[in-house]
Amino acid sequence: MFLSSLNFFGGQYYGNDLDFSISLDAQKNNLVQDICQISYKSRNLVIDVGWYPEDLEITNESHFKIFIIKNNDWHNPCNLYKVYQLDNLKAKIEEIIKSQFGVE
Repeated sequence: MFLSSLNFFGGQYYGNDLDFSISLDAQKNNLVQDICQISYKSRNLVIDVGWYPEDLEITNESHFKIFIIKNNDWHNPCNLYKVYQLDNLKAKIEEIIKSQFGVE
């Protein structure tokens, strides 16, 4: 399963893709600060997903960051989440999207 195949409830997906069925080591070239964005223009909302720190080493400190941006205010994200495992990334993005749309 790929990140881009999630149900974004009308959001527009831009960027790279991650494959949940293979290891992070096998996807090192996709581990960048700008992995993807999911844009909801009618809500002035962007979900931004990145990898930090942006390098080819995967350590215990390496993680995904998910920024929730409203009204294009990138200096003041509404929320910031850190996720350390690829499997947890999918679940966290789904949780965020569902909470934004009141879906269970």
